Amino acid sequence: MRFLLALLLLLPLAARADDTFVCVGNEPFWRLDIAGEVADIASPNWPAARYRGELARLTHLKLAIWRGRTLQGSRDLVAWLEARVCADTMADRRFPLTVRVSLPMGELLAGCCAVGPELPGEAGDWSRRIADLLPAIDACLAARPGTRVAVAWPMADGKAGMRLLGDESRFDCVAGADGVEVLDEVAGLDRLPGERQPLFTRAPDPPPEGGCYATEQARAGDERIGWFSYDIC
Repeated sequence: MRFLLALLLLLPLAARADDTFVCVGNEPFWRLDIAGEVADIASPNWPAARYRGELARLTHLKLAIWRGRTLQGSRDLVAWLEARVCADTMADRRFPLTVRVSLPMGELLAGCCAVGPELPGEAGDWSRRIADLLPAIDACLAARPGTRVAVAWPMADGKAGMRLLGDESRFDCVAGADGVEVLDEVAGLDRLPGERQPLFTRAPDPPPEGGCYATEQARAGDERIGWFSYDIC
């Protein structure tokens, strides 16, 4: 009953550019891509289908629900996305969201979701390079204590560039073996591709708080080096 009452408070949201998720599951393999009002699902076991619908969020429960139908007006496809870390053991990947999908034919699927148009380990996810980027990250964070890394990328000659976020400030930093080479403050509205997906907090600092983040440990080998936080709002 409590859950049903909570769902009554769940109001539909207008489509936004960041209402984008990619979800996968196994046995059998399937993939669901959600982009605002459109969702595409595919699997070797059934024909690919496109649905049109809408996403609603219940932020304080860290829950989102996407519901839609095909143009032919079939029964609903419903996906429940929960901000709970999910492991894909067959692909050795971790995701910030757990998903349950109810198909129009009555089948129930379980899997994992990433925020954005790409899966962890694909080109848009910079976090898979964290071990290689860590020396440069440490140099930049030492130059600007209290900041977090919004996105980072490798550069020539063993250097790395990154965007740092503070409470009220933003910086672009480049560091190499000899330390920080560039540290420039940037405008608050400036955004880089892949920024905040995820947001990296270096240990021992705590990750950001609030219902808009799904957080998991960041590790380099057996060492916990900090936290990856995914913005789900």
